[in-house]
Amino acid sequence: MGTAAPDVIATKAGRSFAALDSDRDGHLDWSDYRRLANRYLSAYHLTPDDRRARALHAFFQSYWLELLRHADAQEDRLSRNQYVDAVRRASVDTSRLNVADGLGHVLFDVIDVNSDNEISREEYTRFLTDVWSLQEAEALQAFRTLDTDSDDTVSRPESSRRSVSTSC
Repeated sequence: MGTAAPDVIATKAGRSFAALDSDRDGHLDWSDYRRLANRYLSAYHLTPDDRRARALHAFFQSYWLELLRHADAQEDRLSRNQYVDAVRRASVDTSRLNVADGLGHVLFDVIDVNSDNEISREEYTRFLTDVWSLQEAEALQAFRTLDTDSDDTVSRPESSRRSVSTSC
């Protein structure tokens, strides 16, 4: 008797759900995404009128609406299972919003603090520790995974091959 392969998407989306459910009520709603956007603004000292802050809010709002469109939910909130299913469906349906491309570029612009069009190890570590509360060792391992050419930076093409975010 064989063992079933782990569902990588469900595992990753489940972790994202846990990180996004900031009020720990067992559901996600728009307020959880607003709080996520505000964590970015706080970590990067962005004012609400900064173009990067506006792009971040616009992306998260579009993504939230896409999740609701793909969810089997009667309310504007999602349980963990509804979220995982909606993420799976939204990831393959690029008819309205290509999540990987959209989020990758929006986050790249925020994380690249010095605007040199590369994300340094320090910039990426700051992103994962300050916004997502990961330990520095985990953040460094994630950076090494993204830095496919081992030049100690993540370029825009490297980040678009593998999303710079943990998920949203």
